[in-house]
Amino acid sequence: MNVSNRGYLYFVRLSGKIILLFCVFSYVYQIHYKIFPVTFSVILGLFGILYNFFINRGLFKIKWCNFYVFCGFYLVIISLIISAVVNGTNDYTFLQFGIVNLLNVYSFYTISILFKILYKDISFELIVKYYIASALLQVIISLVMFLDVDKMVCFTDLLKYTSLAETKLIEEMGARLIGFGTQFFQSGIIHGMILLLLVFYADKKKCMLYEKVFLCFVFCLISIVGMMMARTTLVGVLMAIAFVIFKSNMWKLKIKISSIKLVLSMFVVLCAFSLFVMNFSYEVKTSLLVAYDFGFELINSYTQTGQLETASTNAMFRMYIFPSLFKTWVIGDGLWMDSFGRFYMHTDIGFIRMIFYFGIVGLISFIVFQSVSIFAVYRNNKYLGKIPFILIFVYFFVLNLKGFTDLFYLIIPFCYCSSFTLKHRY
Repeated sequence: MNVSNRGYLYFVRLSGKIILLFCVFSYVYQIHYKIFPVTFSVILGLFGILYNFFINRGLFKIKWCNFYVFCGFYLVIISLIISAVVNGTNDYTFLQFGIVNLLNVYSFYTISILFKILYKDISFELIVKYYIASALLQVIISLVMFLDVDKMVCFTDLLKYTSLAETKLIEEMGARLIGFGTQFFQSGIIHGMILLLLVFYADKKKCMLYEKVFLCFVFCLISIVGMMMARTTLVGVLMAIAFVIFKSNMWKLKIKISSIKLVLSMFVVLCAFSLFVMNFSYEVKTSLLVAYDFGFELINSYTQTGQLETASTNAMFRMYIFPSLFKTWVIGDGLWMDSFGRFYMHTDIGFIRMIFYFGIVGLISFIVFQSVSIFAVYRNNKYLGKIPFILIFVYFFVLNLKGFTDLFYLIIPFCYCSSFTLKHRY
């Protein structure tokens, strides 16, 4: 093969990887580009359905996923229908969530075809790498948007926002980093999940020292910038650190030489990065300090007042209100939002919103749905062990004590790891 052919193949492969990263990035952050009437993941999902039934002749299968996961999904749908019919409401918000989740299954099916073309196979490690790359891309774009108003306008003009998201965007502009496509609590969910996946990946991969240093640096970068976007990222940060401490046996006070080398290397890297940041202009450093104060308000509050609290946590505790009617406890009031487009009963707490929407019956159905989805991923990736999947469930549970959290679309791609049938010629 001559040099020109090798160069051409390299260019084609690189272009394929860029397209794949764009698709994974748009999927992870559920981005709604202005040129499309729906989110890009829905576009990919529709393409996946058409490809499967008209080209692949319906051969698409995901082991362990089809029956159990969709039984959980149907339980949620039945619960919301019962609540809506009994209460005489027409709020079928969760039906929309269900349709989007179904399309997300086919959306990643389309992405999986690209994985197969480029890599011939799909693995847990490969998907995590693209998740991490997506998070790094989000970090870069978010920082550029925050530090340059013109770039902010340029990027936001590419996207379509709901009226509620647009209002929130205007209110928070300049006080915190704004994510590209996914803002606030949802960005915290995503980045916390990616941090967990990163440490699960690092635990199973035999890394050289430079690889470990790189992963540690990426972990720190996503953690810090992620918290500047949404302080919810802290949940994922703490759980990931706890996993690392547990797996490394540090809690037994057993410290390896390799761990000491890693800490020293990271110290050098972080010092070098700090010097790099110190060379920024005064205006840039001032802006970053504002975002830092937002992201680390909890720590700042503790050092200044001795109390672990923020305006957000105080508002969260005020939202812990409970139904006064037995009927509401059982089947809910059938409302997700009120007539003014605000959270029903003015609460943003995930579990409580679900109780008001479709009662304990619906809440249990939703927890079952999330649990069987996590179990499906575990069955397909058993070599990772049980602990990572237990942590993912704990992560889901803890986040719903703050706001509504659905991890389905972030974890279901791992059901594709070397476990689906695809009739395709390369």
